[in-house]
Amino acid sequence: MRQSIAIVGVLLCMTQVATAAPRDDVIEAFDAVMAAGKYRVEVATVTGKREHVMQLDVELPNRFHLRSPESEMILLPTGSWMRMDQQWMRMPVDMSKTVEAFTMRAIEDGKASLRDVSMGADAIVAGCEARVCEYRQSGKIMGVQSEAEVEMAVCKDTGLPSQIVTRSGSERKPTVVTSIYDFAAEISIEAP
Repeated sequence: MRQSIAIVGVLLCMTQVATAAPRDDVIEAFDAVMAAGKYRVEVATVTGKREHVMQLDVELPNRFHLRSPESEMILLPTGSWMRMDQQWMRMPVDMSKTVEAFTMRAIEDGKASLRDVSMGADAIVAGCEARVCEYRQSGKIMGVQSEAEVEMAVCKDTGLPSQIVTRSGSERKPTVVTSIYDFAAEISIEAP
């Protein structure tokens, strides 16, 4: 379930929209992601002492390739495949339409959840000189109440996010999701 929440977080970070300054920088960064169309994101989710790492290749609007140490999935408009160990298997249910619908709902939920956007200090983040935006995400995401503090670093030379860090959960059991973006990666998502 946490992996699904992390994926939703990555998709929301790609697509959230808001109005009014300083939200304009956040909007422009999300628009730049959509315009780029292809990218790779490395996602590390830490809850307590547990860490889960995954890599997600995206070809918008509907091609995804997810890799983790435990498994690998490819979701295309023509079907969905999963690899466990070294064996690929076509999934009996085509998940691509579900993911596409899921993404569209997450976009709408993300729009409603964006709060308190502010600009932090400039910094070198994930290899680029970046403007750092901070905001709060508060509201229902895919029907589940979500509360998180988000810090997004936007590369000054490209206008694209280089890193997004989301903090949520309780003080006793916080969850931190760090997403590092690579817009120069060679992305080509095909059926296995």
